[in-house]
Amino acid sequence: MKLLLLTPIEKEFSFIKSYLNNGRYVHKEGVDYFKGSFEGYEIVILQSGSKTDVTALSTQISLQHWQPDLIFLLGIAGGIKDTKIGDLVIGTKAYGYESGKYIDSDFLSRPDVIPYDPLLISTLQRFSQNIPKSAQTGKIYFGPIASGNKLIASKQSIGFQTIKKYYNDTIAVEMEAIGFAKAITRPPQYRGINIRAISDLIDDKQKTDQLGGQEEALHNLCSFFFGFLKYTDLTHLKNQNMNPKELASHIVSILFPLLKLDSIQQIGKEFKSASDQSIKELWETVKPWFIEEIENGEDALEAKGAIKSGLRKELEKNEDLKKEVEKYIEHLDSTPKNKHSMSVTNSHGVIQGNISVGRDLNFNKE
Repeated sequence: MKLLLLTPIEKEFSFIKSYLNNGRYVHKEGVDYFKGSFEGYEIVILQSGSKTDVTALSTQISLQHWQPDLIFLLGIAGGIKDTKIGDLVIGTKAYGYESGKYIDSDFLSRPDVIPYDPLLISTLQRFSQNIPKSAQTGKIYFGPIASGNKLIASKQSIGFQTIKKYYNDTIAVEMEAIGFAKAITRPPQYRGINIRAISDLIDDKQKTDQLGGQEEALHNLCSFFFGFLKYTDLTHLKNQNMNPKELASHIVSILFPLLKLDSIQQIGKEFKSASDQSIKELWETVKPWFIEEIENGEDALEAKGAIKSGLRKELEKNEDLKKEVEKYIEHLDSTPKNKHSMSVTNSHGVIQGNISVGRDLNFNKE
């Protein structure tokens, strides 16, 4: 799986990249990324910068460059409610607390609220309830994280008072959450979340930083996050928002073993059985593109390329079809062990053999 990690500032970036193996810088269209691996995950990190608009733009560009399966915004934040330095806050939704209208001296809030992916939240909740000792940190909170373009360094500030008045369940505040959330929820949507470690409690921020609050927070953040990656199977969260070319390749990788029968024309025969209804439904949905090439009498390798090309073109112009096959593939990828057996029959009704599809296949994203 490919993970994209965004960190607003250099200190966060330095802490997090130190956990990667075989790390190196990669330059893409004017942007420098750091790429490495951890426990089998391919990980790309970007120091995205602060402020909501900057974060939104950095997120959008990075998604276009890498098309990750999951995206995380990681960093430090100020604690608003109940927290202590070193605690973690996992965002359940993002608040844009500056959204509103000033009339004379009055501020009328117009709430800007975006929830994060519920499946990713529940996966993190399960891990936090059974966290290994090696990944233990301070207390872990799940709740809203607010953001705005101004640094809040006093509980007497207008920003802090706005949060307490209109967003009083906020647990942490920083300068990136709403921009990040807006970027990942624009089509095509990506599964992502914001995880923050508390480095100060708003008042006396400078003093807390000098006493090592940021370092303590980042140590706990990295311990938790990389423990989460090490001990959690995230394949059921794999992003299905593939571009049409990748999606066509994925589909053919699942169904193409059928072309290895003695006679390629047998591909047109129905499945005799399948352990998962999604396989049958996926086959029924894309079968016309397989049959068309088989009827042209091409050999297996030529047919494979032609099928992928035909599917890609259809997926590019038919959004409903794209969503339908993504749904079937998501179900296949989320099934335990991701293995599905199917049998096919030849023209005489003789079972030709079983194949398995899913995680054990080496999907070729050409």
